[in-house]
Amino acid sequence: MPEQKERSCGNCTACCKTHAVFEIDKMPGQWCKYCEKGKGCRKYNDRPGVCKEFRCEWIKGYGERPDRTKVVIDFHNQGAMGNLAQLWEVSEGALGRSYATRIRSECLGGDVCVCYMYLDGRKEMFVPPGFFVSPALLARLNEEGIKLFKTKGISIAVQGLK
Repeated sequence: MPEQKERSCGNCTACCKTHAVFEIDKMPGQWCKYCEKGKGCRKYNDRPGVCKEFRCEWIKGYGERPDRTKVVIDFHNQGAMGNLAQLWEVSEGALGRSYATRIRSECLGGDVCVCYMYLDGRKEMFVPPGFFVSPALLARLNEEGIKLFKTKGISIAVQGLK
């Protein structure tokens, strides 16, 4: 098997827009004040720890470059949703395009929940068939304003019903 060349950000700065960096008061969906779009960070050596630690899935070997697809993919395997893929919108409308739809289908087919993180702050959660949504989880999603989309075969517990 050929050895895969390590990927680097290069001139991709998509996560400099999508992710929050509270250490420098940077909100999600807004460009970081230290980002030179298409070049990189003006304070690279002194950037916040969260920036040093973040590695999108493309860097790890999955998917396509975020600056080209306009979607940053970030996998998590802890928390209430279990395996979760967050798809962060870099440009308005990107989560409605075929790339995001394909990634969502791949993830759901592999029993991975998917959360679309829109530039305008909306969040939509897609869960795979057979995924159990407890009343507590449903309440938490509602509290956080996350719209839940059920795929065929999902089980949602409703209080008072057996």
